[in-house]
Amino acid sequence: MASASCSARAAWVDPLSVCLGGDKRRRDRWPHGRGLRPVRGPGWALDDTGRGSAILARSRRAERSTVSASWWRANDHSSGELRVFRYCLAAISSVCLLGAAGLAPAQTRAPTAQASVNPAEARSGHYRVDPNHTRVAWSVSHNGFSTFQAMLTDVSGSLVLDVAHPEASKLDISIDMTKAASGLPKFDETLRGASIFNSAAFPSATFKSTRVERYGDRDAKVTGDLTFLGVTRPVTLDVRFNRAGPGSGAPGYRLGFDAKAVIDRNQFGLLAMPSIGNQVTLVVEAEFLLSEPKL
Repeated sequence: MASASCSARAAWVDPLSVCLGGDKRRRDRWPHGRGLRPVRGPGWALDDTGRGSAILARSRRAERSTVSASWWRANDHSSGELRVFRYCLAAISSVCLLGAAGLAPAQTRAPTAQASVNPAEARSGHYRVDPNHTRVAWSVSHNGFSTFQAMLTDVSGSLVLDVAHPEASKLDISIDMTKAASGLPKFDETLRGASIFNSAAFPSATFKSTRVERYGDRDAKVTGDLTFLGVTRPVTLDVRFNRAGPGSGAPGYRLGFDAKAVIDRNQFGLLAMPSIGNQVTLVVEAEFLLSEPKL
């Protein structure tokens, strides 16, 4: 018979032994009327053999019945040690049931910042570039046959954001040109060489903002000085604000932007490969981590 059932006479069952497995020898020593009670409550039935079966009438599954602690205190005549042991088991079972039912005391959590696509809800302060989520993709026409694309992935810098006065915000970016990559290892050597990027003589390119003009809910034009191959020219970025708030990657509050600009490589003295296009498109994806809140 299942563990939830106990061997007992048809009319008498020790309810404690039903829950805890019982000790037949101890039960047999107890006189009837002390500690033994007839089983006649709802949810219990007698089988054809006259033995008690712990079968819940409302369910097909056999489950162990729970005897209340008050009944135990009124009717348990076992030894003190056994009685304490049984009470401890009842207390532990109650805690487990409460936890499983979700009734355990809830732990309070510290409030977290909410993400927003509204730049007016972003936090003012000093930000630094998240290098793992910032890069510049540049593309140029390859003799009219296709658009050649390559990446500048080593980007660093800072952003000072003034939400109340966006025109006062400042952007300062540096790009490591010695790590320019096209995905073609042999061509990368030529790309970084003296005829194109000349990264040995000019290891970095920089952009420093001079003006910020907001013209939409989430859009702005950021004009600044781009220094490339030792030549400085004004360049305007069309910037789209994406999101502010906590995010994946490095922990902390962050901002996300996309930006785009088109430059003429000839204005920076890049005259090699005259057969390719002069217009170079820059596409920027950037995230900034808050380092010092407010201003």
